[in-house]
Amino acid sequence: MVATMKKWLFSTKEEGKLRFNTRNIALIAIMTGLIMTLKFALGAFSGIEVVTLLVCTYALFTPLFMSMTTIVSFILLCAAIYGVGTWWVMYWIIFPTEALLTWGLKKFLRKNNFIFAIWVGFWGFSMIFWFAAHDVVLFDSSYAIAQMSSAVFTNTIEGIVNFVMGLLLFYPMQKLFLEKMDYQSRNYW
Repeated sequence: MVATMKKWLFSTKEEGKLRFNTRNIALIAIMTGLIMTLKFALGAFSGIEVVTLLVCTYALFTPLFMSMTTIVSFILLCAAIYGVGTWWVMYWIIFPTEALLTWGLKKFLRKNNFIFAIWVGFWGFSMIFWFAAHDVVLFDSSYAIAQMSSAVFTNTIEGIVNFVMGLLLFYPMQKLFLEKMDYQSRNYW
C-alpha cells in the first residue's frame, strides 16, 4: 500500500515527472499563503470573502492534487490560527466539495467570465445554506433559523462581491495560470 501511495504521489502518467516536485510544493505554499493573506487583509470588511473565489480559481486552472493540497493546507492553517470550532468542521466539507465540482465542470466554466462569475457568486451566497444544514444537525432548527436570518445580508453581499470579482479577475487569472505557469500543456491526469 505504501508503494502504491508513493507511486501515485510522486509520479504522473509520464514516468520521471513528480507531482510533488519542488516547483509544485512552492506553488502550493504560495497559493495557500495568498488565501490566508487575503482572508486576513479583507476580514475586517463584512461581506468580502475571497476564499471561495480562490478555491474555484485553483480548481479551474491547476491540477486537482494541487488545489486539494492547497485547500487542506488552508484548513489546517485556519485551525492553527483560529482554533477548532464547529465552523471548522464545515470547511472540510464546503471547500473540497466546491473544488471538486469546479474541477468537474471546468470545461464549462472556462468558456467565459460570466459563467465563472455566476458560479463563484453562487458559492459565495450558498455558504448560508451549508452552515444552516450544519446547525440543524449539530444544534437544532431554531438555532439554524436564527443564524440563517442573521447571515442573509452578509451572504448576499458575499455572493455579489464574488460575482463582481469573478467578472473582473477571470481573464487575468486565466492568463496567469494557463500562459505564465503553463499548466494547460502538462499531462497531469
